[in-house]
Amino acid sequence: QTPPPQGSVMPLSRRTSSMGDGRADIPTRPSDAEIKAPMWQSMVAGAAGGVCETLVGFPFDTLKVRVQSGVRTGMFKGLYSGVGSRLCGVVPDWCALYVGFTIGKRLDYPDWVPSWARSFTAGCFAGVVGGLVICPFDAVKIRAQTRGDLGTWGAARSLGFRGLWAGLPATMIWSVPSQGVFWMAHDVSVDAMKDGRYGERWQKMSPLVMPFVAGGVAGIAEWLGALPLDTIKTRIQAGKAESFRGAAA
Repeated sequence: QTPPPQGSVMPLSRRTSSMGDGRADIPTRPSDAEIKAPMWQSMVAGAAGGVCETLVGFPFDTLKVRVQSGVRTGMFKGLYSGVGSRLCGVVPDWCALYVGFTIGKRLDYPDWVPSWARSFTAGCFAGVVGGLVICPFDAVKIRAQTRGDLGTWGAARSLGFRGLWAGLPATMIWSVPSQGVFWMAHDVSVDAMKDGRYGERWQKMSPLVMPFVAGGVAGIAEWLGALPLDTIKTRIQAGKAESFRGAAA
């Protein structure tokens, strides 16, 4: 699961900038306009982004899952096996991520809390809510990806109700810190491009460039730390291990 693009919550107001001029960064509380930004816009944007991401990136996700779970044959067969589960789960998952992130951003932080810490905390909130929602959908997806003969519905039936939630602890341990790191890296990257040494050059570019670059940097930062946790989660949900110790071996 790749976390959602920026756009749901307006950035926190700042009295000063810490990028490029040596002054201290003192974030203030969000303005009334920021707090009252409609949440439905966040949900629609996240859902649309999630569907597009799934359609483009699902074959690569299938290959990742098969490598992590030790599949040795038929690596390139049925690369869209389980896509139905992901498409069913992507809308509630991204909505949950945005709700959690928005809640985390709207907390009443003390003024001394830096903006990167606010973003990390909000991302962790997103990871908690999103992890609870995506766990059963991911369990079906991963089982279908590693057992191409089952299909989405067959994978769901083979798991049963308890099997859908078997990987919940691993999902939460993966989801919470990974979302925190993603949003922290994303917002730090945006601040650097806006206020840094080359801020004027970035702002003269297309408005699509900055979110694209920030999302790429955030994704790299997230997966550098989250991949081992994701591997453990995948092995448990694929039925290759029953415990963290067994999955990590």
